[in-house]
Amino acid sequence: MSAPAADPGSGAPDPTLFLSSSTEALPEPIELHMDEPVVEFWRRRIAQHLTEYYAGIRLSKFPEDLRVLEQLLFAQRPDAVIEIGCQFASSSLWIADRLASIRRYGGPTDPLVVALDIDTAAATVALDTADPAWRDRIALIEADITDPSLPARVEDALGGRRNCMVIEDSAHTYETTIAALKGFARFVAPGGYLIVEDGVVDVEELRLRPDWPRGVHRAIAEFLSGDSGVEFVRRSDLEPYGLTSHPGGYLQRQG
Repeated sequence: MSAPAADPGSGAPDPTLFLSSSTEALPEPIELHMDEPVVEFWRRRIAQHLTEYYAGIRLSKFPEDLRVLEQLLFAQRPDAVIEIGCQFASSSLWIADRLASIRRYGGPTDPLVVALDIDTAAATVALDTADPAWRDRIALIEADITDPSLPARVEDALGGRRNCMVIEDSAHTYETTIAALKGFARFVAPGGYLIVEDGVVDVEELRLRPDWPRGVHRAIAEFLSGDSGVEFVRRSDLEPYGLTSHPGGYLQRQG
């Protein structure tokens, strides 16, 4: 569901694919046709959300999902958010900015976003462009989510922070999703949230392309039925807007 970020000729990130100099970097508008099936509007919204921007960086998120995430950040007030699959790191920056604002309401004074991706070249370029001081708030780690040594690297990056939220947004396959859940659910604080993004790839009516991956919902079901997921419950009430890219993906750790 993500766009390529490299120049095929050089292998280097092509900033034109993920940066915008426009001060009004809004997606192309779509119209609601009152006589069309809801699913058709839904599909057009899915296509539209791939062209959102934040701080001049491409951000493929539904505004409705960002609103829910904002509320959960405020509710949990985590001192760290582990984002598995950050792509261009616009969402990492968005989260870091939300955590900074929560400090004014009694949140942690030194929150950190630990952003992971299999290739961080584009994210580094984007963050350097948007916020040269990003390293004060974001730890960027290049790694494969299936690498069994990755949780230990993240543990080191956390620097003792324990009130963690985890967001899984890697490749949206069964293999990557189950690896993220089994490897990183333990970092979620009791009462905290584990958000598995883009389960929409498993909703047949909403798939935009046949090459989209599958397996997110299968991985969630396996996780919740196994030992590593016994403390987690699915929170379908956290999908209040009807439109979400993460159906069935809002989980909360009990305790």
